[in-house]
Amino acid sequence: MPLLDGQPVDLPVTLSDRELQQLPQQQGWQIRFTGEEFIDYDQYLDRLAFYRKPIWTCAVSGQSSLTYEQALLSERASNHLKTGAGFSDMLICEMLTFLSQSTMSIALAVDALYYRFQYDFFAGEHIDVKYPDTNGAMYECFVVGIGPLPVEAVVDTRDETTAQAATRISIERLGDAASYIIAYEQRKQRMFTVRLYDVDGKPIDDSDISVPASELSRSRNIFTKVAIRQFLDENMRRDPRPGSPWIVNVQWRERFRIPYMYGGEARLLKSSKIGRRVGDTAVVATAAVVVDPYADERDLAVK
Repeated sequence: MPLLDGQPVDLPVTLSDRELQQLPQQQGWQIRFTGEEFIDYDQYLDRLAFYRKPIWTCAVSGQSSLTYEQALLSERASNHLKTGAGFSDMLICEMLTFLSQSTMSIALAVDALYYRFQYDFFAGEHIDVKYPDTNGAMYECFVVGIGPLPVEAVVDTRDETTAQAATRISIERLGDAASYIIAYEQRKQRMFTVRLYDVDGKPIDDSDISVPASELSRSRNIFTKVAIRQFLDENMRRDPRPGSPWIVNVQWRERFRIPYMYGGEARLLKSSKIGRRVGDTAVVATAAVVVDPYADERDLAVK
């Protein structure tokens, strides 16, 4: 439960069925993320305003200056990470397949995965949506429909913010092929249909809305560059020699049936470079190291 000044806050008791039956003609209001019910509209507004103040702290991660709902989502995300369920199986499979056999450095690999999948969501995936006309309020939902990828994205760099410029530069570092492999702006503008969850985590019928991917997100505590790097350290391996490929751990290959020597799309992005010196001139060339990445898993090593 989110904390206020280091202590949990008791929620008022909701109206009983008997009380509701005694007030058949009165309209009630409910706060979605706590389940609290009110028959007095002013009390409802006061309580809602209280929850929207940035005075709450996540009880798991310790992150402060959050609204009540943000702290609640942060707790759920942190608990997902503790149980190893931070990334959905669909996302894990796609990320592993994408990077398999690429020779990118760890820094470029993290950037490639982050920008390739930041706005790429999968049917059934549990995410958050910025609900229209709610002043930026985030609601839990899951994907029920995925629109086509736009052929071209409309991008205006004249009023580009510092963060947008940093994103563009990071993607450009991945090479010329990033424009159609990462396709960041196209994925950001793709339309998704999502269905909301109620306070008990059950899907709400007739709650489907269509929004662009820019209005959707995985929890910030889950899908970050730090989390992706940790994910690579735990689930893929790469020889320290420059030019060595990224290898999917055997348990994941068996679980997702990833082909033995499958090469993902990331192989077409910018690879690691090996520097060498000829006389007094420094020369940088693309790595061309020949390795058998699965030799230690074979009965007989390949010669």
